[in-house]
Amino acid sequence: MSREGASGVGPLPILAVGRLVKRFGGFHALDGVGFTLHAGEILGLVGPNGSGKTTCINVISGIYRPDGGRVLLDGRPAGGLPSHRLVHLGINRTFQVPKPFLAFTVRENVELAVAYGRDPTTRMSSSPSSASRI
Repeated sequence: MSREGASGVGPLPILAVGRLVKRFGGFHALDGVGFTLHAGEILGLVGPNGSGKTTCINVISGIYRPDGGRVLLDGRPAGGLPSHRLVHLGINRTFQVPKPFLAFTVRENVELAVAYGRDPTTRMSSSPSSASRI
């Protein structure tokens, strides 16, 4: 798939978040958040406690449904999709307390994560060296 934008001017962002809104009752946790992320970029969400950083990640990763705005992955709508579908498109999140499978080696934990990446037809057995690329 081409990474070129529809207008042909510059590359298509991997992730585009536009005017994202999330409400909890009358509280607006997100009120018009927007940003783009292009290949090779590193993006950080910075702000004080309660500013909506975790809520933003939870909406993008499908834990919460947005109340407005859009989330585009490779130019396709991804906002509102459940996390179990987003993981196969390449969006997932980790939590602050990692929970590896203790009976697995580090390599086996990484291979398990790789198995649930972008292409659900590719599994560990068909690509045993995929974890070594990480």
